[in-house]
Amino acid sequence: QILRDLTIGVSLFNGFIEANPDLTPKVLSQRLKELEADEIVNKIITSASPIKVEYLLTDRGRALNRILYEMALFSARQYPDQVFAHQPTDPEVLESFQAMFQINELETGISTGK
Repeated sequence: QILRDLTIGVSLFNGFIEANPDLTPKVLSQRLKELEADEIVNKIITSASPIKVEYLLTDRGRALNRILYEMALFSARQYPDQVFAHQPTDPEVLESFQAMFQINELETGISTGK
């Protein structure tokens, strides 16, 4: 969930909490520390008073986009009723995944039909 949110532009602690109501601040803090230790995210202090921290994907973290894209595409194709109201082969779904994960047709080998 955290990686997905980072990929779509969530970068503030409260933004992660809002996007994932079942995620506790303690667990989120722990996960962000793990991702930082693994060099998947950078923690950037943007304001000292009041303290404001932003989390951004590193190059290593952005390299996960392809994997996340493939997992999202698998979910949409295999479980469309649970993921979207769209049909799993709808080019609009593929385009939204490609945009979300910053993937293009050349990388996936999958055409949107346009």
